[in-house]
Amino acid sequence: LGLYIAREICEANRSQLQYIDQPANSGGCFRITFAQTGVRTQTAGFYKARASAGM
Repeated sequence: LGLYIAREICEANRSQLQYIDQPANSGGCFRITFAQTGVRTQTAGFYKARASAGM
């Protein structure tokens, strides 16, 4: 159930969930790779501009 939920969250956020092969008896390892977007940069610029304007 946990991996199903993790996969759904990743797909909803345009991310990838990958299984990383490990030596025997060392447990499971998964990697989440997030999509690169310009949203964070644009948002930071928006708030910086508002702060400069005294908002």
